[in-house]
Amino acid sequence: MGKLKYLSPPLLAIFTVTSLYAANAERLEWTQIFIPLMLASTVSCLFMLLFWLLKYTSINMPFVASVFTIVILCWNIMPVWLDIMLLVLSLIFSLQNHFKLRIEILSLILIIANLVSIGQGIFNHLNNKVNIQTTQIGIAKEGSPNIYFIVPDRMPSIDAMRESGIDCDIFLQALTERGFYVKTNQLSADEYYPINPPDVDSTRTMRYFASVLNEGLYIPLNIEYKSCLFNIKNGSIFKKLHELGYTTCNVATWFSETSNLPVDYNYRFKYITFLERIFQDELSIAFFDRTIFNGLNLRVLESTSSQNSIERKRLQWQFDEVTKISRSNGGPIFTLAHLMLPHEPYIYADSRLGRVVQYYQEIIYAQDYLIRLIDSIREYDTDAVIIIQSDEGMAYAKPVELNYDLSNTQWNGVLTAWYIPGADKSILSEIKHTEILKYLIWDLYT
Repeated sequence: MGKLKYLSPPLLAIFTVTSLYAANAERLEWTQIFIPLMLASTVSCLFMLLFWLLKYTSINMPFVASVFTIVILCWNIMPVWLDIMLLVLSLIFSLQNHFKLRIEILSLILIIANLVSIGQGIFNHLNNKVNIQTTQIGIAKEGSPNIYFIVPDRMPSIDAMRESGIDCDIFLQALTERGFYVKTNQLSADEYYPINPPDVDSTRTMRYFASVLNEGLYIPLNIEYKSCLFNIKNGSIFKKLHELGYTTCNVATWFSETSNLPVDYNYRFKYITFLERIFQDELSIAFFDRTIFNGLNLRVLESTSSQNSIERKRLQWQFDEVTKISRSNGGPIFTLAHLMLPHEPYIYADSRLGRVVQYYQEIIYAQDYLIRLIDSIREYDTDAVIIIQSDEGMAYAKPVELNYDLSNTQWNGVLTAWYIPGADKSILSEIKHTEILKYLIWDLYT
């Protein structure tokens, strides 16, 4: 029995994953559990090796390794002060020669309880799949158009481009000739300005999507990451679209917060990097988000050449997938495409140039890309509504919070170009960019 104590760290690692899956088993495939299990077990084994090698913790290694395992893997579930206190106390108690705690027995009981819950969840999931296949979605209003919601990340407004010395007249002319309403001086709803930064928990991109996918909901600057992500994943826009009979599609980028949305079809780029492949499933993303490693950008571990090659292919893939949707006979369809353009990596710029020049070159390419995408959509889908709207303005310096050289126009100016057949442009001028989907879905086509 004494040797069973050495099982406590990996058992607790298994418990953290099974408890997460048990809460989602009714809607997720059971195969998603394997990668989190492997990663959690690896973390527990590394802690076992570390505390076994340390002289003063080797006696009670299973206990201290167990505490470190569960705290690190569930870091974002508890307050940080409690996480730190538990880690410190575990180190103190590990120095006691006669300290004993049968964590492995408790872990086994908890795992068994999770397995029972998982079994029930998988059973319900299989039944739900049958129900989903036979459930009819509501009938859309006759003549409802396909809607394309294109979000080029960090694409500045027309005025912001002009202020930065970027030629945008040809781009603006191309948009207006195609019937787009362009608000040249559009500022984002994000009052965060780097010269006087408040406490910010969620990125500008996250706050934008949380707002626009929830009818223009006000999103405070200090909103917690979890709350902001919840709003993105539970956007009321998608529910309303389903009520109207729309099929919803997401042509995803690598941005994890928008790569898995509650839509009918989440299209995935198959030529993804090794790290993206690990964290592409919803359970793996949720597991990663609750650990101490949450917020780390694992793409920095990839080589620049690898990022650039894959990003070029991904942008072409997004172009092709959106084009395919426009040529389909089904409808009506709502398509969201979050483009990492002109966001870095700066794949269409000379790497020998400074970051500002690279970013400017990327913006010039993005102008051409968007016009080609518009023309490709409208070649077959002539009645389509096309919303092109960036999530945030410029941020070409690192760290962006210390970039005092940008004016308010540059920092908060966001590209806003809307093609809405039949819409009164005087009304469009009064609509906030975060409320454009609300206007479309609630007012114009219902």
